[in-house]
Amino acid sequence: MEMVGSSKHPCFLIRTAKKGDLNSLRKLIRGTRYENIPDLVFKQIVLHSFKIQVVLLLVASLPHLAFNLHFIWSLIFYSFLVFALLILNNLRWKKHIRGSSLELESWQDFSDLYLKPAGCLFIVATTEINNEQVIAGCVGLRTPSEELAAHIKRATLSSNSFEVMRMGVFKPFRRLGLAKLLMQECENRVQNRSHFGEFNFVLACNEGIPLKMYTKFGYNIVHEEQVADLLAFGAFKDYVLAKSFQC
Repeated sequence: MEMVGSSKHPCFLIRTAKKGDLNSLRKLIRGTRYENIPDLVFKQIVLHSFKIQVVLLLVASLPHLAFNLHFIWSLIFYSFLVFALLILNNLRWKKHIRGSSLELESWQDFSDLYLKPAGCLFIVATTEINNEQVIAGCVGLRTPSEELAAHIKRATLSSNSFEVMRMGVFKPFRRLGLAKLLMQECENRVQNRSHFGEFNFVLACNEGIPLKMYTKFGYNIVHEEQVADLLAFGAFKDYVLAKSFQC
């Protein structure tokens, strides 16, 4: 365990995750995704998509064209369509986020993924509030998924790679440098116990805050692609980033 902090920032205790953390981790990891991903995707594939806006405006104009209703009804209908798409998008992404984080439902599955494989880990940062240690943030390393492993091979990166997963910081502890501290701790732990001459951290993320944060941490984009969504009318960008280390 390591205590980090400063006179301006809270002191954080960084340690390996344990079974009693799972409920807090589930709330943190899924909560941060619920906050960011649905809104980001909705802006990209609906609000900022010329094709989607044209379709919505054409559909919204039907009451005016077919029944000669006042144009204000077309604006109301357009607003209703946008709101309906927003609700459907949020519901779909909440279902997707839950379905893609099933290891958070079981400590056995969680430990099998992050704690048992060689080199993998999951750490949490805690701080004291009202004489109780509470989780402020977390991050994990696992064996890369098949999809990321293919990108690692195409980018001719070392096979000694770990996938960065489940980075999250609760709102009261953001903008304090905690994400950077967590990533540095991951790097230090792998370097200190690794027999590899070199290794890589790789991760997948989308546009917005995660991309800006990881590039600031020294990660480089090794792959990017447009991901079709909303019946292929809209799309958003996914990125694969990597950072190399020498022991």
